[in-house]
Amino acid sequence: MRRDRITEALEAMNVRYRTVMDTIRTVDQERRLWLEVARDLLDMLLPRRRDLYVRLGQWFSEGWWLMKVFRDVRPAMHRLRLRGYQLAVVSNWEPSLEEVLDHLGLRFYFTTVVISSVEGVWKPDPRLFEIALQRCGIQPEEAVSVGDDIERDLVAAARAGLAGILLDRFGDHPEYSPRVENLAELADRLPARRAAPR
Repeated sequence: MRRDRITEALEAMNVRYRTVMDTIRTVDQERRLWLEVARDLLDMLLPRRRDLYVRLGQWFSEGWWLMKVFRDVRPAMHRLRLRGYQLAVVSNWEPSLEEVLDHLGLRFYFTTVVISSVEGVWKPDPRLFEIALQRCGIQPEEAVSVGDDIERDLVAAARAGLAGILLDRFGDHPEYSPRVENLAELADRLPARRAAPR
């Protein structure tokens, strides 16, 4: 199979994903989307292998089960919670994100999980951060956004009134400030808060 045909198929899949993703609000809808994406991709690349539809669709929708967590994540989140911080996730993700966090053993660290596909709002729209602030019951000046995408995680958060810190694990933005290379460094930098976590 020629490389340009594979590239063309993947680009078509991405277009379909971006077009339909705004309408996905539930995990069942998400799984149906991935089954359709798998069907379309297989029709383009392997038209005689329709028997693979379900397996490829399942891999697309549940491939996150293979994700691993960086070693610094759990200890840092534990430290931050003990020091009085509420933690929240604000993510451009599918509705299954809470399942992913549960599977990874991380969900219980978070006061709230704000998922773009569920809310119908995508970063860099600052409204996602406003939703998280409201659910946590705090003001923007009491919060900080930590993320790996300058535009989506930091600039958008600033528009909602939050401070931001770049998580730059791979050293892509050494000139950016403030930045941390891992969450252990973040936990070292942030001062303890007086209030206990909610």
